[in-house]
Amino acid sequence: MRPLFEQQVPELIHFGWAHGRYLDFWSFIHILTGSLFGILAYVFAIPLFTTTLCIAGIATLYEVFEILLRVSEDAQNVASDIVLTTGGSVLAQYLIGTLQPTFTTEIFIFTGVSILNITLLYAGWNHYLKKKLLSIKK
Repeated sequence: MRPLFEQQVPELIHFGWAHGRYLDFWSFIHILTGSLFGILAYVFAIPLFTTTLCIAGIATLYEVFEILLRVSEDAQNVASDIVLTTGGSVLAQYLIGTLQPTFTTEIFIFTGVSILNITLLYAGWNHYLKKKLLSIKK
């Protein structure tokens, strides 16, 4: 039977697509995804506390989903991903609220963050799938 989490990663921060114990390139995707939720929460006038609870719950469910799909990470990385997604949401909602941009500016910000997030997601999954393919060929 496969363990729920992989063994603790030696590097606290990994500057690449492999998992660091707390931070890695995937961390940016979690922050940006949370930011997208935060922007939407601001646009729909959802209170910050409600957004925080909802995003923490969604991020937790996503990490459980990853575990079920056998995307293996250590426990610290899973916890870090949840905190970063939630933090990205809170930060974006707070900053957008502070700036109070026009609706058009909100759309541009949301679009820019979405494009950056999709680009990083593509790069990350491309790396993951190539690595998975190489491990199958061996």
